Amino acid sequence: MFSNFIMKQLKEAVRQAISEHNWYCALAGALILPDICSSLDKPEMMTKVKERYVGWYNSYVIENYTGIAGSFNEEEYVFDESKKIIFLSGEDCYALRCAYLHNGLDEITKQRARESLNKFRFVTPSESGEQSKHLQKTITFYDDKREVLQLEVDKFCEDICSGVDKWEANVETVSSIQNKLGELLTIYEGQ
Repeated sequence: MFSNFIMKQLKEAVRQAISEHNWYCALAGALILPDICSSLDKPEMMTKVKERYVGWYNSYVIENYTGIAGSFNEEEYVFDESKKIIFLSGEDCYALRCAYLHNGLDEITKQRARESLNKFRFVTPSESGEQSKHLQKTITFYDDKREVLQLEVDKFCEDICSGVDKWEANVETVSSIQNKLGELLTIYEGQ
């Protein structure tokens, strides 16, 4: 189906940038994918870009950035998994999108959309056998409790692409979205 061709090209451009270690291009491409998908998904929210983006991220990506924290209950001698922790919220991802795509920054403190993080630190992939550097959150107490989230750039970009894969599966029979996919910008071979 031609309508899926453009979306496939966009995802493959991100994945190719990852394979070529073109990290900045991969990150920019990954951050625009939720914009495109959410605009097709919710055209009635065309002027509510943040809400659209955050909603899409929370539906298709956030599970990769959510974990369980718990504590040991000494009385019952069991581990209590009672608290869900979100390492990267939709709001903070949207704030990253704005900071990086508009200003080339990793600092999001000036982004109104941000929820809890102050800054991102992207690193290259872990080497084989090396401990993962992905999803490491640090809080610097000497600097006003700044929260910095470290992400391996390839994993983050692939998580976004995988979210697009899930979204495509959900909307493959929605004719209004399939029709709009066919309206995406197309780059033609020289004519």
